[in-house]
Amino acid sequence: MASLGEMKPTLDINLKMASYPHTQWMLGQLTAKLTRIANTSRDEKKLKEKQRALTAQEIPFKQAAELLVSMAPDVGTSTNLNPAMDGKIFGAPVVEDLESEFGVKDKSLPDLVPGEEESDRFLRFEIAEANVMSCMGSFGRLRDVLGIPLLPLMTVYDFFVKRALDQYFYNLYWKSSFILVGTPSGVTLSPEGAQHGWKSDFQIPNQITWEPFYCQELDWIFVDSIRRHLNHDNEGRTGVHIRGVTRGVEQKDFINLLRTQKRFKAGLEEGQLLAPTGFSEELRGQAIDESTVPAMADDEIFESIREDVLQGAYYLIDYRGYVGYEPGDNVVNIFAMGPLGTEAIRASRELLRRGIYANVIIVTSPDLLVGNLGHLNDYHHLKQNLGINSNLYLQPHLNGTAHVGEMITMSGRRIPMVSVHDGEIGLLDNIGSLVGVRQEVLAVRKHSRCGRPSDVYSYHHIDWASVVEACGKVLSETALERVEISTRLLNEARNQTTTPLLDWRQLWAQASGENREH
Repeated sequence: MASLGEMKPTLDINLKMASYPHTQWMLGQLTAKLTRIANTSRDEKKLKEKQRALTAQEIPFKQAAELLVSMAPDVGTSTNLNPAMDGKIFGAPVVEDLESEFGVKDKSLPDLVPGEEESDRFLRFEIAEANVMSCMGSFGRLRDVLGIPLLPLMTVYDFFVKRALDQYFYNLYWKSSFILVGTPSGVTLSPEGAQHGWKSDFQIPNQITWEPFYCQELDWIFVDSIRRHLNHDNEGRTGVHIRGVTRGVEQKDFINLLRTQKRFKAGLEEGQLLAPTGFSEELRGQAIDESTVPAMADDEIFESIREDVLQGAYYLIDYRGYVGYEPGDNVVNIFAMGPLGTEAIRASRELLRRGIYANVIIVTSPDLLVGNLGHLNDYHHLKQNLGINSNLYLQPHLNGTAHVGEMITMSGRRIPMVSVHDGEIGLLDNIGSLVGVRQEVLAVRKHSRCGRPSDVYSYHHIDWASVVEACGKVLSETALERVEISTRLLNEARNQTTTPLLDWRQLWAQASGENREH
């Protein structure tokens, strides 16, 4: 594998021409590209007619692509693996291909006639999730049993992972190495029916779950999972469970929002503050309109964010370094996962209009951020890299200018948080307790209904308006907290008299005396 060169951290899927794509669409692009790489000879003399040669960036993926085996329980097309089928599935050719015989085959649709050619890389099962799960687990163990690192990729509607939970548990128990893509997932797939709306949210040892928001995140996660499998660098996380959705997202917002962060601005002077675009001159003061300050190169920004994505979370909207940003007064952190990032972005914009700075932190892996894998290093990424803490910020109790009398009732306030995700409450409900701050959790708490995602989000109170209200709640509750000083302590302070020191030598003599004793 090393002789082929080092795999880039991305498969470089071009998103510029895609119209409002979603993560399930992206899965199809990634697997299709790997299938093409696997089925393309490195010897250009052996290329088929109109088959293009592999590029220098694609060659390092050659071995990984040849080891990838995809499978699904009758849902290969609806989970968007059909581009990877490339017109073929693996199996004994016992089905008569009447379409070819009579010349009526539709070339635009995947051909489900089985074959045993080298290029047939998809295993099709009937609606038997448990059988596919067992097959995936068995293929994933070949790396350890025979030394052949086959990488099985299974897709299934996330809700129906429950049908194969027994097999899934044992796959994790004996440390099989695989990628399971549950897609579509959550109440986000509500247009297909309410009965599919409850995700398979399991927290099982040896599992790592991912729930990307943007397509680029999925690209990084997918490639990193493949690399870890081939390098045997996935101890404690061999079972990769990725959630996808069929709700499109404006992909350009990813880099556009990252460019607004102060840490990604180029040429700013030390201490210079930014102002959100549209802020009045009166409120802006000496700050610079953010939109007028150039950002770093996109590649540099993405390289920094990629590291955060692969550690479990990243700042999508970050107002640190903006004028008027007052922790303990008008700052709240919103943690959003998966497609609920859309609701968090809209809520943050609405809150900014009201003078509230709502940072948006996208959670890509709850296991890495606040789960078993995060526990291994005392949640280092959450506390240190993202800087989420329980620091107290002193603010006047009445939110005015502090005078001498009010100093006694000065409130020590922390930055509260709101989390919102399409899944069970327990996925993100411990963030606040880990760092010691007030948290409001928005999640799926009841059976769902069929309808448009926006309407179903509202039904579950995980829509943008509910996020705004939750932010108002935690900010208000934080503002109502008071620091009380005991009467005894106040009386002692009033009655205490001290003789002021008039000569600096009195202090110096004590210090030097102590030093002499040591």
